[in-house]
Amino acid sequence: MERNKLSTWTLEHHKRVVDAVAKVGGLDMASPMEKTAVRVLRLMEEERRQGLTVRMVTKHLIGLRFLQKRTQEAIDKAAGNKARQGCSVKRSKRVKLGR
Repeated sequence: MERNKLSTWTLEHHKRVVDAVAKVGGLDMASPMEKTAVRVLRLMEEERRQGLTVRMVTKHLIGLRFLQKRTQEAIDKAAGNKARQGCSVKRSKRVKLGR
């Protein structure tokens, strides 16, 4: 089996994959499956995909989906914190228990 010539992802590779994913319908539609990775590779321009394999694109899709999930969680958490800051919370009085 021939060894892959591409050792690292470049910003250019990332941009091309993201553009192709957008054409597929976004990350929600671009599941990290082999057939989706093949479709993404086909949508990329020939000279821009040199060295990329289906496996590499699949792994990159997994990473992009993970990043999207973490970003959404951070946004939701920030929105929750803002909502809590806007409402007042009554503190209950402490009751001493006899010993």
